[in-house]
Amino acid sequence: MMEKTAYDIARKKLYFFYINDPVYKIADIMQAKNIGSVLVKDKKDNVVGIVTIGDILRLVNKEKNVEPFSAQDIMSSPVIFLDKESSLEDTMSKFQKHKITRFVLIDENKKPVGIVRDLAVYKVLSFSKIYQESAERFKQSYTDHFY
Repeated sequence: MMEKTAYDIARKKLYFFYINDPVYKIADIMQAKNIGSVLVKDKKDNVVGIVTIGDILRLVNKEKNVEPFSAQDIMSSPVIFLDKESSLEDTMSKFQKHKITRFVLIDENKKPVGIVRDLAVYKVLSFSKIYQESAERFKQSYTDHFY
């Protein structure tokens, strides 16, 4: 069985906004598309930030009127990029090191190709560990009966 990569479990459909786009516009798209994060670009089309649903909720909790706020006011920056071929174990250790919840995955041309969440990695690794332990117990009990 081939080892899964971060890209295997990532959301590949990316949504981009610009630093001056209003927060309410970003929130509308996030709700309509049922997504938890979007990427933010500067005028030169470089990815310079990420806006999560948590960022929007913190703003709404603090401000009565979000109308004057734009992506650059609430985005997390700089974005931490990760090679899309990173193993899940490596990805998990980097989540712990950087204390963030999402990585932007990039291809060999440094182009964003996906977003992977910490919870997705933890879930896959947990199920994988449970599966391996179950398979080992089955193998052990099976061979005990025949040898």
